[in-house]
Order: sequence, then structure tokens, then C-alpha cells
Amino acid sequence: MIYCTININLQDLRKLPGKSGYDFVDRKNMKIDGMVQKAIFYAVDKIKQKEPKIAFLKEGPYAVPVIK
Repeated sequence: MIYCTININLQDLRKLPGKSGYDFVDRKNMKIDGMVQKAIFYAVDKIKQKEPKIAFLKEGPYAVPVIK
């Protein structure tokens, strides 16, 4: 799982399971479109033998787990 969001800060996102979308962007130029594009390229390259599946969560009422 790759979390592509700029609404959760880097430190909090690193606590979640999966990969942070911040790993795909330059900290000085954090744009969501570039983050998503690079994450898709990464995922497709990572699973070349399998057909990739993508889930897109539109902004809305959903929960992000919190590690305490």
C-alpha cells in the first residue's frame, strides 16, 4: 500500500504500514500529481509479472489509523 497524500505530515505517515508517497517527491516541490504518478510507476515496476490493482479513495469521511 502506498499513501499518496500531502494532508498528513511526513512523520505521521511514516508510522503507518505501507509506503509513504513522500518517498517519491522532492521535499521542496511536493505536488500530489507528481507523487501519484511516480507511485504508480513504482508499483507497476515492482509487480511486472502481475496485473496491478489500484484503489482510489476520494476525499471524504474515512479514517486513518493512529498509532499510540
